[in-house]
Amino acid sequence: MPIDAASREVLRGLVERIELDEYAARVQRALEEMPEYQGFVDGRVDRDDRGPAGIRWNVEAFLRWAADGGEPAPEALDRLREMAGARAAEGRPPEEGLAVYRRAMRAGWEAVLEAADDRERAALGGAFDSALEWLDIVAEVFERAYAEQRDALVSPDERRARTLLERLAAGAAPGPDDRRLAEALGFALADSYAPLAAAVPGASAIEHLRVAAQLRARGLLAVAEGSRVVALAPAPGGRDSVGGSVGGDGVAGGGPRTAVPPGRSGGQASAAPAAADHRPDPAVAAARDDERLVAAALDPTPPAAVADALADLRAVVALATAAGERGAVDPDRWLAELLLFRSPRLARRLERRIYGPLLRAGRPDLADTLDALAAAGFERAAAAAALSLHRNTLAQRAARIESLAGLDLADTADRARIWLAARVRAGLPLG
Repeated sequence: MPIDAASREVLRGLVERIELDEYAARVQRALEEMPEYQGFVDGRVDRDDRGPAGIRWNVEAFLRWAADGGEPAPEALDRLREMAGARAAEGRPPEEGLAVYRRAMRAGWEAVLEAADDRERAALGGAFDSALEWLDIVAEVFERAYAEQRDALVSPDERRARTLLERLAAGAAPGPDDRRLAEALGFALADSYAPLAAAVPGASAIEHLRVAAQLRARGLLAVAEGSRVVALAPAPGGRDSVGGSVGGDGVAGGGPRTAVPPGRSGGQASAAPAAADHRPDPAVAAARDDERLVAAALDPTPPAAVADALADLRAVVALATAAGERGAVDPDRWLAELLLFRSPRLARRLERRIYGPLLRAGRPDLADTLDALAAAGFERAAAAAALSLHRNTLAQRAARIESLAGLDLADTADRARIWLAARVRAGLPLG
């Protein structure tokens, strides 16, 4: 919302008398407390737009714009776009840069208020909207700069891979154009493919483009999808579309398929080979190559089922990432959560059915008790210990839960429903 003329006039007077070097130094001190700022400053001798000169330019650009009103000067927008583009080219996530700007605006506005007298502070009430509007301008510039950088980094191979993956996932029989694309990519067309999804938690879309390129260099048909990568590996030992053999040793790193350890340790897969299964596992190989990855793969799948398989793997990677896992994860260990993820309406309905009666009765303590029981596998002694309750108290709460919610805590079906509802209540990502 545009600020009123009186507030603008007061702000203009303050800008004229503010000492910009002191103002910029104050903002810099605030930024130096931020890990996000240190992340792209540390280790650099030439800080270009990251140091005092860049900070001074930014605060002056904001103050002049706020005092004058109207549209930002084109040269100011160009400079902002250059700064944002430099961060994008380095692979810094846009959220990092925007967090730095938010802290700078907060510190800068505090300095403006300190420079004002009581009358001016009272008149500046409407001027705070200018800081919010400037943040909107900066956010739009960042979005455009990152999109431009992403487009610049989308290589011809990435475009070819996207086209071919879309056609294969649609179940289309490869035609001459597809064969030419596959040949250009060095990808072996086959009668089945092992689907893969992977993500580097917290990394930018640009970084995922690099991961996709690395996987393509290993013979996978890989494309970046913003904050993740999906890929197909030709099934080793299968037949390609013209009757040739598809080699197995070179796919996704080669070597025997490895077993994923039971449980959800978050570590990488064990190196022990799975019995009677010697196919390379793309998820294990990718995680070995890049320890930052969360990766999941399925067994070779016919083209007609590829689209559904990739959809499941995208969800598995999202779920595993939210749980803090790293390395290769076993999709089968996420099947229950996958049901919830793929049916968010039913998942929330289930949560309301189980927990709603307890919360409506004003008993959040009973909801917490039900959480503890689900987490302890309905072992009451373990749940009581987790809640620091006497076992008799827990038994009384359990009886009240059964009465209010119409549940039988000894019934296998009710326990299954409670466990699923507890996963939703705990913040399980839903599609």
